[in-house]
Amino acid sequence: MKRNLAFTGVGLIILALADLCVPAIASAQAVNYTAIIRVEGDGGTSLGYVQTDPNYWTPLLTPNSASAMIVSFRLPNGQTGTQIDLATDPRSGFAYFGPVMGRDSTSSDIAPGSFNYLYLGHTNQTVPNSPPQSVGNYFQASTGLDKQSESAVWTINIPALTLVPQWVNSDQTTPGTVVFVQSNHVYAGGDPDAFRSRFPAPVTRVTLHLEILTEVPEVSVSLTATPSVLWPANHKMTLVTLTPTTTGFSGTPTCAITTVGSSDPASPEGDWQVTGNLTVLLRAERLAKGGLKDGRVYTIAVQCTAGTSSASKTTTVLVPHDKGK
Repeated sequence: MKRNLAFTGVGLIILALADLCVPAIASAQAVNYTAIIRVEGDGGTSLGYVQTDPNYWTPLLTPNSASAMIVSFRLPNGQTGTQIDLATDPRSGFAYFGPVMGRDSTSSDIAPGSFNYLYLGHTNQTVPNSPPQSVGNYFQASTGLDKQSESAVWTINIPALTLVPQWVNSDQTTPGTVVFVQSNHVYAGGDPDAFRSRFPAPVTRVTLHLEILTEVPEVSVSLTATPSVLWPANHKMTLVTLTPTTTGFSGTPTCAITTVGSSDPASPEGDWQVTGNLTVLLRAERLAKGGLKDGRVYTIAVQCTAGTSSASKTTTVLVPHDKGK
């Protein structure tokens, strides 16, 4: 692309440096996290940690991090995400932590000027960006009241360690969702002052922050077979080499074939023989009648392991039914 070169001295130097110094941006890998949730008031003052209240539907605050509720989540890029699910230890079978319509709320919608409020409770999973759903939650199961809930509401920023909910109203608008504490319990809603007017007791606006316990990069394997098609079907054994490509492992993983299978019944003399970690002899044969329409399909699985991380992948090798395949 041609540039206008009407620059003097310093401008030309800056342009040259810009051309030379633009770094390649690598895509971050997915990471699985576990964490606890710390609650902060004004000025970043820690008020405690989120803990399940065995006697109520929304969590209470505890000063003891060891008794805090543990949540787990996955970030596809390892750093930030919106509309994220928080999984946690199930409560009566409900394994996600998200907002649930409050008992005395007049509708599932929150807004400025409305006292409608949300518990932060245990719920079944909902689709991201969906309006309130009757998918089942601990409050509903405990009371028999049909109060809707959402799970995939969380915005997470790992560098900042922030956790922010975003409730979706019934018309799919996204109101400001404020987290607040009253009587040592954690709620959310659209207007904490309106909530306090309806339920008189001191209310403190708060923010949620993560303390990461574990972070485990996701590992994956892609796999190719060479050759991936055996022809002619001459009943001879052919050497096939498997080539795995791995991502996310710490260190160089060890990969090896774990299983080999065929869509056809095995012949008496045997149709495959593993000769090395990533090599296998396969018989170039298929059934003339009674097999798959396209021919015989061998399925080969390879597992790669490094330390405590492990991932598997399968690939196939085809012996066509005829030359036209």
